[in-house]
Amino acid sequence: MSASDHSDTHGRANDIEAPVPTIVGPRPETEPGASISVPRGMEKLLTLAGLNEEWKAKTLADPLGAAAEADIRLSPSESAILKTIPSKTLGQMIHSFVGARLTPVRGAALAAGTAAAALLAATDGLGRAPATEGMRPDTPQERATAAVPSPDQIHWETSLAVALAQAAASNRVVMVVCPYGAKPVSRRTGPPFSMGITVELPTSRFLLELCRNGNESVAAAVARAKLIAVKPPDDAGNPWNDTDGRKAYVAMLEKYKVADAAPLVFFLAPDGTVLRQERRVSERNIARAIEAMPALLARWMANQARAPQPAPPATRGHTAK
Repeated sequence: MSASDHSDTHGRANDIEAPVPTIVGPRPETEPGASISVPRGMEKLLTLAGLNEEWKAKTLADPLGAAAEADIRLSPSESAILKTIPSKTLGQMIHSFVGARLTPVRGAALAAGTAAAALLAATDGLGRAPATEGMRPDTPQERATAAVPSPDQIHWETSLAVALAQAAASNRVVMVVCPYGAKPVSRRTGPPFSMGITVELPTSRFLLELCRNGNESVAAAVARAKLIAVKPPDDAGNPWNDTDGRKAYVAMLEKYKVADAAPLVFFLAPDGTVLRQERRVSERNIARAIEAMPALLARWMANQARAPQPAPPATRGHTAK
């Protein structure tokens, strides 16, 4: 497959260096160091499938349908490849891509894994007979992956900094549950013209119950999406005692510009970027927001590909006077 097949706007690709083969057996026709064009739309779909077992099943059953459901735009050449590629081969591509992309070690390993996936799609998808000579199979068998269990309770972190460090190391989304508002509000009580005033801190009963006792549906959704869940310390809900926990909680809300929206749940990418806010804090809405995270994370990861650096501006050389 030539690089021109991927030249349209939505299917533009990153040019990366193909690794030199290291096993005994058939070699790719491309010479070492040649440039291989990696489709961006297919990259997003492989990332999404690697992040979530449910999306992996959808991708293997109907890759074009899964891409449309996740709002991933494919180029005509990418669509043609996905129409003809065998399900087994696509599963091997997802497995290879997970090992290369969804680990803290990127760099050369990322380039090698992505290039291998693109090369596999170009050959198998066009019906070329796979090579069988050599000391071992050219394509590794896909490992069986166990389904992620759905715990009854959520494993909580109380430090957002610790959660973000974990997210950066494992490419996961952080879910921050904020059951309390930032500022107390005053409400008049008693008959008209009375001086009765009650000062209350806005609190979500559902989110408070979620933090204290958990919720089966939300816990299952967190496990499937592999989120890192964060809840505030117990003293964050006490506006009268100016505790460190309360100060840190309010400062966090202000930092992420959600103080006026709390109580709420918001979701962060591994670099701390806000992916989504959910202000309708019911069991159903929170579970649905969590289910949307793998697709949002896949888009975020695809957008992290480095844009080509512009050439430095021309400068005049030093001239002797």
